Amino acid sequence: MKTPLFVLTGVLSGFISCAHAQVVIVNAQNATSALTKAQAEQIFLGKSTSMPGGGSATPVDNAALRDTFYKSLAGKSGEQVKAHWAKLEFTGMGKAPAELASGKAVAEQVAKNPAAIGYVDNADVGAGVKGVLTLQ
Repeated sequence: MKTPLFVLTGVLSGFISCAHAQVVIVNAQNATSALTKAQAEQIFLGKSTSMPGGGSATPVDNAALRDTFYKSLAGKSGEQVKAHWAKLEFTGMGKAPAELASGKAVAEQVAKNPAAIGYVDNADVGAGVKGVLTLQ
């Protein structure tokens, strides 16, 4: 029996999109087990400095995924996010997240700092961190 090409294409595109899922991560010891998209947006856009269950939240940006992450999370381009943070910094209302070069660097930083929250490709979720939200 021959499988129609469109079925195979659909299955393969599903695998490809899963491979590019972005995962919001926190330290493995953090009490938070899940975040909503709205809660993550509040933290990564500087509108909240704490986790929903208590404790501080110090966001860390992943330079390799920054643009696609903010587009998925808040519908904002990288330039819009930079402008948002520039306004907050200028008014003294916040400081932009530290930006690390890779998912591996973000995961290492989050594993070391119980207050850190970052985002990585699903392949970079490893020891010392746990995923609390997945974005496609």
